[in-house]
Amino acid sequence: MYTDYVQRAAQLDSLVADLHGAGMHVMLTTCYLPRWASDSSFWDDPPPSYAHGYQSFYPIRDDALADYGRLAEFLADRYAGQIDGFECWNEPNLWGYLYPQRVAGDEHFGARLYLRMLKAFAAGVRRAPRGSGVRIVAGAYFDAYSHHPYTPGGTLYPAPDQPPNDPTTCVTLYNLRTLLRLFPRKPFYLTEYGYNTQYSFDFGGFAVSEATQAGYLRRAYAGRYAQVRALFWYLIGDARPASGSPDRGVYTGLRRAGGGRKPAWYAYAGGTGVSLSAPTSARRHSLITLSGRASWRGGVAARQALILQGRRLGTRHWYRLARLASASDGRYRLRVRFSGAAQYRTVWSGVRTSHSRTVRVR
Repeated sequence: MYTDYVQRAAQLDSLVADLHGAGMHVMLTTCYLPRWASDSSFWDDPPPSYAHGYQSFYPIRDDALADYGRLAEFLADRYAGQIDGFECWNEPNLWGYLYPQRVAGDEHFGARLYLRMLKAFAAGVRRAPRGSGVRIVAGAYFDAYSHHPYTPGGTLYPAPDQPPNDPTTCVTLYNLRTLLRLFPRKPFYLTEYGYNTQYSFDFGGFAVSEATQAGYLRRAYAGRYAQVRALFWYLIGDARPASGSPDRGVYTGLRRAGGGRKPAWYAYAGGTGVSLSAPTSARRHSLITLSGRASWRGGVAARQALILQGRRLGTRHWYRLARLASASDGRYRLRVRFSGAAQYRTVWSGVRTSHSRTVRVR
């Protein structure tokens, strides 16, 4: 057990050092309970489909709360100057992380349990010789508030700037002010957010196309609240289960499970653009060349799906001329038949649209 602990500590040391060294702001979340700290009196009343016995989501024993505080103290001291904040547990309002949420005679059992954990955790961080200035991100007893404003499965209007089905019981990005008004002097950290591009059981089966994901990402980050210090996209890469049904994976990633970049990766990275060059005039019924390049702040954007559109002068409707993809150098090129004065543009779906180019009859 000691050898395992040393190995895990070394892995975390290396990960934190690499992230901090790369100039990233790091927030560390504690989650899941080891067997030795779990209250075994709950093990014989599991949730549906779970076997009797230990699970990592069962409540912590009261006499293990001090150990949880010592863990917080240890982490705050060990990573002082490298980690910006510590989060006490993940989604403690969901039974998958704290179970049960309710017991006979106490419908707020989960909330009360979490408050005890939070107090122990906060005290531990502040006991650390170098941890007194570290921000603690958590719920009702907090320095800052952490929230996951996902659009839930089944929502009729899924975009970030559209309301949930029942705004009185669900707080998404659309109605975040509901929480901000409750705690007007507290900073907020939106520590998980994203849209799946493939069916995911754990997200209610809710999925969008890759282009829509990229567009929603841009709209999500366009919203600005002075109290919101950060919005964290979850995940960097899709997480496909090693075995069993792919429906149990998470597909909110900026990258696909195989490593390929989705359009959302470029939207997140920023500095994106798609250019379009066209002749200013041409003979009717001749072939004209339309070309350009997809790029981002780090260079070219290779193998990106593009749509070339056109419209007659004096009309408003854009129609699709062709689907194409950028080459390995980010460039694309297409010959089209010119039938009359028209405008052209190239759409990198969900990411950018080029300036329109007008071609007149010579």
